[in-house]
Amino acid sequence: MDEIINRRKMAENGINLALVEERDDERSEKVAIKLPGTRQGDMSRRAFRPEVRVSYLTFSPTGRSWAASTSEGLLVYSLDTDWLFDPLDLDFSNTPSAVKQKIKEKDYSTVNVVVSNLTQLYVEKMLAYLAEAIESTRHIGLYSQWTTALVTSHGHTLKTRSPQIMSILNGLQKSLILHHNNLTKV
Repeated sequence: MDEIINRRKMAENGINLALVEERDDERSEKVAIKLPGTRQGDMSRRAFRPEVRVSYLTFSPTGRSWAASTSEGLLVYSLDTDWLFDPLDLDFSNTPSAVKQKIKEKDYSTVNVVVSNLTQLYVEKMLAYLAEAIESTRHIGLYSQWTTALVTSHGHTLKTRSPQIMSILNGLQKSLILHHNNLTKV
């Protein structure tokens, strides 16, 4: 008898299907039914329940998605249906120390090359970062160069996804208008 009732094994009428024994066809003589209190029966029919160990669990800032690092791998769950996740871009060489090393070597690429190779997931995140960072930065020229490169390189896909990223675009427009008004006063 199961100690825990599993909802997936419940029928519509409330019967726990985990407790129902399956019998062979009526025409065959071999019927293996597990009797209460006995250990004998068909030992090839075993219930296997794998144990999964969770080593780390984290939630998104919005609370609409979460990720778990388990013995089965990385599991990512989200309530949003339009959420993009591209695990092909993950690599062991992408570490903070590797990025710091490239910065020390002054191995910079041009903005247009970097922007043209970004996937849609990173384009939207980069645009959201730029919209937030432009509000309080002194480096308006650098951020506007990145913004211009993003919009010109990925303009078509941004236009098709504009209803989903409207808040990002409005924030970006607000920040650029604010800096434009401040610079025209000078």
